[in-house]
Amino acid sequence: MRVDWKESAVNDVEEVYEKLKINRGKLSADKEIDKIFDKTTLLENFPKMGAVQENHNAGGETVRYLVQGNYKILYQINTSKGLVEILAVFDTRRDPSKMLSKEE
Repeated sequence: MRVDWKESAVNDVEEVYEKLKINRGKLSADKEIDKIFDKTTLLENFPKMGAVQENHNAGGETVRYLVQGNYKILYQINTSKGLVEILAVFDTRRDPSKMLSKEE
């Protein structure tokens, strides 16, 4: 399967990067973002490796997640298109009710 990033998820990663760069420096921000992208690459071969995100669905489809550090990576599998769609990257230290608020 191919991993495809929704625009909202790309925006989330950019926001995470900018915050990390300010708070911890560019090198630390680069490393954390690399870890997030590396984790999502695993979904190409193991799309169901993430746990099911309870109480969330996107267009009626099951939403799954992976965790990397303080970040939850929300995604869904689109079997008909052969895609794993990254929906959001969420800082777990934020209010969880806002995880997919841009999507819903």
